[in-house]
Amino acid sequence: MREAHLRDFIAVIEAGSVRGAAKRLNLTQSAVSRNLTALERSFGVQLLVRSAHGVEPTEYGRAVLRRARVVDSELRKMHEEIRALAGGQSARVSFGISAAAEAMLLAPTVLAVRKHLPDTLLSIVGGHFGTTIAALREGRVDFVIGSVPPTLEAGDFSKERLFSTELVIVGRHGHPAIRCTNLADLCAYEWILGSRVSDVEPTVAKLFRDCQLPPPKYPVQRESSNGLVHLLLGTEMLAVTSVASVAPFCRHGLLRIIPVEVKVPPVTHYLIKLAGRPLTSAAAIVAAEFRKVSRKQRQ
Repeated sequence: MREAHLRDFIAVIEAGSVRGAAKRLNLTQSAVSRNLTALERSFGVQLLVRSAHGVEPTEYGRAVLRRARVVDSELRKMHEEIRALAGGQSARVSFGISAAAEAMLLAPTVLAVRKHLPDTLLSIVGGHFGTTIAALREGRVDFVIGSVPPTLEAGDFSKERLFSTELVIVGRHGHPAIRCTNLADLCAYEWILGSRVSDVEPTVAKLFRDCQLPPPKYPVQRESSNGLVHLLLGTEMLAVTSVASVAPFCRHGLLRIIPVEVKVPPVTHYLIKLAGRPLTSAAAIVAAEFRKVSRKQRQ
């Protein structure tokens, strides 16, 4: 098995066809096909099937794809790091980050990194924890900064505490419930479900259950912080979210924190890496700057 075999296998699945992969890789279709055949022979099983929808992986192919993406990512990072150390190419660092961490840490961290690594490209992946942790497993990001659900398999990861942030209930400015202090008064409203792993109880549902109230209605689950803000501004829906992620909108009078007396537990954010996978020198510098900024936030 060669590096090119895995590269072409990944490209075919992502492009959906041998032709599309060959065009993306600037190779002939026959060269890509030969590499796919060689890869299948090395495993002794069929990895791909052709269908009306194009080329799709078999069950074996999906298993190989998960590992192949990790191997391909590590090989690319190794080449990039060597070229960067030799002065021939700028480095690239990718990381996943939650909305709260974006609000509290991102800007000062980027400014600090620019001083140390002026030629480094920072690639930022947002979305819910399931999305960013999948990217980490596959090697598409170097590390993730976010909260950790209790279902996370700790053996696969190493995590380092960075900061905690308060959770609050928010609605648009002028919302009818803007002065409510009793959670029971919010039962009539629909809620925007925060990004979460599917088997973790939503924070808002736990609040209602702990107060012995009927379960809340949440017709929308969002992944992006932009989606949350636009829904809050354009509807009478409510949401539980980190105070850091909505603070700028509250300062400008667009959103308001609803002063319910019920206590919403804070959420802790961590720097999460895959255990046993070293960071590149550039990624290690970026992670160190996140640590420094988070320490200042705790002071």
